[in-house]
Amino acid sequence: MEGFYSNRYTWLTGSATYTLDSANKFTLVAGGNYAHTTKSTLATPLFQNNETILNLIYIHNSAPWAFATGFQFTRVPAAPSIGALTQLRRLVEGCW
Repeated sequence: MEGFYSNRYTWLTGSATYTLDSANKFTLVAGGNYAHTTKSTLATPLFQNNETILNLIYIHNSAPWAFATGFQFTRVPAAPSIGALTQLRRLVEGCW
């Protein structure tokens, strides 16, 4: 996150989990930069410093096996000051 490398603490993050039953749960994880920054390093690229990220994760646990899948949505708002002339969005799904 931005603050660890630039001393600019402009990210807000949070998570919530809903347990359906002992074997199934859903987790929502979200975070975003609430202020635009032009700071960029190898560890914190410019567009990632300015993005909003949302993860929706489903976990099924049936010992000894566990299955997790989810979606990740990222968005960088249009900001000509950082070279993002239009809004950038990406949706990824995965299975772990």
